[in-house]
Amino acid sequence: MSQDKIRVGVVGIGFGQQVHVPAFRADERCEVVAICASNLSRASQIAGKLDIPQAFGDWQELIAQPNIDIISIATPPNIQPEIAIAALAQGKAVFCEKPIATSAEAAEKMVAVAREQGLANMVDLEFPEIEPWQQAKLILDRGELGNLRHVAVSWNVETYANRKGLDSWKTQIETGGGVLHSFISHSFYYLEWLLDPITRLSCSLFRAPGDERTGDTFANLCLELESGIAVSLSVSSHAFLGNGHRLEFYGDAGTMVLDNPTSDYVGGFRLLKGTRE
Repeated sequence: MSQDKIRVGVVGIGFGQQVHVPAFRADERCEVVAICASNLSRASQIAGKLDIPQAFGDWQELIAQPNIDIISIATPPNIQPEIAIAALAQGKAVFCEKPIATSAEAAEKMVAVAREQGLANMVDLEFPEIEPWQQAKLILDRGELGNLRHVAVSWNVETYANRKGLDSWKTQIETGGGVLHSFISHSFYYLEWLLDPITRLSCSLFRAPGDERTGDTFANLCLELESGIAVSLSVSSHAFLGNGHRLEFYGDAGTMVLDNPTSDYVGGFRLLKGTRE
């Protein structure tokens, strides 16, 4: 193990092993040195499979290790704040998933501790890292669409949990599941990144008739941005053969569309633009 590399410990073996581990390994500056699951047996199995040196069945033991610089958290949102705050208190940078918490109070505490400690911290919000999105941002910043009139966002997919009717943290609002937590947290972030801060909104949340799980599966929102631009946002996580993820920007000089009708929710976007001239 090279001591000049950034040493990463991953908490969580679902998204953790599938996404976090290969992502950190793709950066030659990083080395994944530990992984933690809800019990040691499962952690050891995944550590052996992925050739990770250390395995833990208790996240507190993992973050206490002196040979770890970063804690990468891939757990349900309701337990993420405790892990992040404890890691920051021990002088370790943190990489979190969205939403970072299930309450504003917990999220604000995480931010306060990170600032107090002066440590690097980040939330995994990937859309601004995608090339078509970066091109869209340049078009908006250059004013190529003229004065924006309004924006419409639709995101209609069927998640695995809803397709299979699973009762998991992803379908329970108390643990951070549901459309509002899982999808609209992305939308709030990327709309403010692309445009302006959100200053006002109205929101209606729904579940399918007869669905006793607490997580919402459909949401309708109207937003107003600081610039006065109106945004409509409609999101469903139980849309069989849904039309995917689409953002439409309407200006007085042009229209732009980010569209992804595919099952590849990151790599399937295409950018379309039309102007009056």
